[in-house]
Amino acid sequence: MDKRQQLLLTGSDAFRNTSDYFYNGNYGGIEIDGVRSFDNKQFGVSATWKLGNQKVKAAKRSKGAMEEELRRLNGGD
Repeated sequence: MDKRQQLLLTGSDAFRNTSDYFYNGNYGGIEIDGVRSFDNKQFGVSATWKLGNQKVKAAKRSKGAMEEELRRLNGGD
């Protein structure tokens, strides 16, 4: 495959270690204790595939940038 295909797996809070919020309060004589739980688990999958000849694209890009910089240094328009 010549390193053209890329598969990316991402995730956060897989073990649910940062999602509880404990609180207590007194609102007009009413005592409140509670726990808020948030669902922070996120998982994702993405795949990319590079098409075309990567060597030709890189050569064109570097050659064009080099010529552009030389033209700027020489005061050309």
